[in-house]
This record gives sequence, C-alpha cells and structure tokens, in this order.
Amino acid sequence: KTTAPPANPLQTFRAYKVSKRLDDDISAVCAAFRLTIEDGV
Repeated sequence: KTTAPPANPLQTFRAYKVSKRLDDDISAVCAAFRLTIEDGV
C-alpha cells in the first residue's frame, strides 16, 4: 500500500494502472504524477 498526502488546490495527482481490465483487483501502477501549478503554469 502506498499513500500520498492530499493535494492542495494548486496540485494535481494522477496514477495509472498497467492492467487493461478496470475490474482487476490486483494491479500495478505504471506511473504516478503530482504536479504543482506555479505562476499559472
């Protein structure tokens, strides 16, 4: 289990599964990103 603190309003967090089946209980995360918007970018 991996946890991440909640994102603030200027941050976006996304994680993507490797499995093509959305119903799979067992999955691996291929990528996870947390982006912060600064100065509108």
